[in-house]
Amino acid sequence: MGKASASVEFGERIRQIRLENRATQQEVGKALGVAHSYISGVELGVLAPFLPHRLRRFASHFECDFDELQALAIQQQRSLKIPLKNQTPEVNQAIYMLAGAVESQKIKADDGRKLLAYVKRLTR
Repeated sequence: MGKASASVEFGERIRQIRLENRATQQEVGKALGVAHSYISGVELGVLAPFLPHRLRRFASHFECDFDELQALAIQQQRSLKIPLKNQTPEVNQAIYMLAGAVESQKIKADDGRKLLAYVKRLTR
């Protein structure tokens, strides 16, 4: 599968890969465990890119370059005002990665307590 040009947005690239593989949004949604409407929103750029574990599943399912997709996802995430307005790209990227780790249950209860204590220290 060819790489996308630098000007291609994350959602456009996801759509290209899906169409190259003759897959429907319903099929992609089922493979990722999400609604087809979510896939549509991501492709249109109105919803945030996939979280890292879904992105990895997508790349594996379609045998495409995870690193390329992750770079596009981070680039798009930086341009979105999600999850927090008026934050640096690094803060938004950290939140994006943390959300993915929480959703995939990679953060255990004890780590969650440590993380909360650290954030409290940072925000004093």
